[in-house]
Amino acid sequence: MSAMRPGSQRRLDVSPRQVVLFCAVLAVLAPISFQLNHVTALAFNCAPFSDFQKDSFYQPTGSYALHGWLGNCYGGNFNYYYGGQDSRYSYGGSWHNVSYMSTHLRAWWNGVLQYDQTTYGYNTAYQQLVTPQCGPCSPKADASGYQLVTNQWSWSWYLVIP
Repeated sequence: MSAMRPGSQRRLDVSPRQVVLFCAVLAVLAPISFQLNHVTALAFNCAPFSDFQKDSFYQPTGSYALHGWLGNCYGGNFNYYYGGQDSRYSYGGSWHNVSYMSTHLRAWWNGVLQYDQTTYGYNTAYQQLVTPQCGPCSPKADASGYQLVTNQWSWSWYLVIP
């Protein structure tokens, strides 16, 4: 390899095949990054404490974007959990009612079931349950949800935080 003179430029040789390959990779990755950018949004504000959230997503048709979540707010010697779900026209978009929705949240403190609640609704787009605060404790929680649009589709999900 010869030394380059200061101020000179090296030519980059790119074949048409490499350009096509680059464009194909970009076409595949661009929609993925667009779809995943909504994952960072938390469904519950734990401020000023720390938050950990698991998510489940499903898009049964082009006009429904479904999201289920289970989260943990924690700080110092306390914990509490939140679980819920929503239906939107697109991820991050406006609400989109479904025919039926139910959400179930359970929480254990030191191995004993302390919270077990279910909520349900018809013609709704959002639900959320929040446990009372426990502390100090050794917490665990799970959440499940179900959404239905009559005669079209249904979706169920389950998440756990040990």
